[in-house]
Amino acid sequence: METLNQISLVWSRYPDSQILSVQARGLTHAQLRHYARQVGFLDFQDDDGLAVVIGTIAQRDDLFCVLESAGYEIEQEFSR
Repeated sequence: METLNQISLVWSRYPDSQILSVQARGLTHAQLRHYARQVGFLDFQDDDGLAVVIGTIAQRDDLFCVLESAGYEIEQEFSR
């Protein structure tokens, strides 16, 4: 049986929009960015100058599928 890599995606939604930011536990930012770009997510800097990956609610499922196809077992968390 194949062992899957476990990761956790932490989603934050921007108020009054369809825009989400995502961070990953278990992947580096570069790894997350690699997969997220494949489905249209963009690099962005927040107000503190930290690199974040942003996309739409519609792209969230696409990212989940890409990561799952790459062999990751995914948990998701939603923050406010």
